[in-house]
Amino acid sequence: MFSIMPNGFIVRLSDGVIIPNDISNNDYKKYLDWKSLGNEPSIHVPTQLSGATKITRLKARLAMADKGVLDQLESWIATQPQQVKVLYEDSDWIFKDNSIVKQAALALNWSDAFLTELFTLAASL
Repeated sequence: MFSIMPNGFIVRLSDGVIIPNDISNNDYKKYLDWKSLGNEPSIHVPTQLSGATKITRLKARLAMADKGVLDQLESWIATQPQQVKVLYEDSDWIFKDNSIVKQAALALNWSDAFLTELFTLAASL
């Protein structure tokens, strides 16, 4: 019913929802109840590996947090025109070939290999 990711977040297998370790989260409470019945989560197996070109904003942010670059990107976003800020904050999906992604990578000195690593990590979460 659940699997656990390397960062400790829980994945509900029925719908793929990522559940943070937050006792105020109702889904996390249900997970704890499920565990109290003697159940154990499986290890999360990514459904998509390298070559990811489209990831959710949530997974992108989690991957950047894991790599320690989320604050760096968000500081750069804060210096950009309003349209870029709105696109970053309100987009459901992040595309690797998007011009803003390319501008950010260039400004932050992120190599294509690092960008690929971020997208691959995000796809695995």
